[in-house]
Amino acid sequence: MPTTAVLICDLARAPDMDRVLGAMGEGFGGFANGTGLALTAAPTVQTHSMLNSAAASNSFVQELLAMASNQDLPSITPNLWGVGGIISAAEAQLAMLGFTVLVFAGSLEGLNPAQAQAYLTTWRNNELAGLGLTWWEAPL
Repeated sequence: MPTTAVLICDLARAPDMDRVLGAMGEGFGGFANGTGLALTAAPTVQTHSMLNSAAASNSFVQELLAMASNQDLPSITPNLWGVGGIISAAEAQLAMLGFTVLVFAGSLEGLNPAQAQAYLTTWRNNELAGLGLTWWEAPL
């Protein structure tokens, strides 16, 4: 069953984290195109980028969680870290220091699409607040 996951990366490590996801064969559009986040205390200064995956497999989510919590390198078979233009293992592990994964564990069963979206938005906002993050208020 697909899982909703939110991937967060600090901006300083975002380019290398994009290279890690790319080595895994996961484009996601990259953190460069992600939703901007900021520290709650300074919402006009972007500090993080966020990607959403509404249909991640459980095995992929487990791999992401291991990367975020332990800087565990995922398998990229048949490729190798640091070979053929792929980010090195050391650089990948440094990128993962700024990586957070949030996983929705609730149920949306019985909700219409608008209700499900509102529920997920509330969940995500609460999780972000717990990390001291909020939506980035881009300058006009």
